[in-house]
Amino acid sequence: MMVHASGAACRGQASLERPPSALSIPDGGFLGLPPTGRFVTMRVMDFYLHHEGLIRGNWLPIDLVDLLRQMCVDVFGRLRALLAGRGQSQGGDG
Repeated sequence: MMVHASGAACRGQASLERPPSALSIPDGGFLGLPPTGRFVTMRVMDFYLHHEGLIRGNWLPIDLVDLLRQMCVDVFGRLRALLAGRGQSQGGDG
């Protein structure tokens, strides 16, 4: 049985909570990047493992690629440039 309530989904001993995204203006920099002075959102999902009425595990993946995109960092563009500089394949048809 799947239960949905206020952004949550539960099945057996596991649950997923989709909390509101965090809003911030990084004014002191983030991950060594300079501050942008612009609003950014941090998309997250919160996973819990339940056993005997207690939380036994918690995972909180964060969409860093989207966060960095909002800070004008093209992660995949940098990766393509790095791979091209090393003469490696960039995927695709081969």
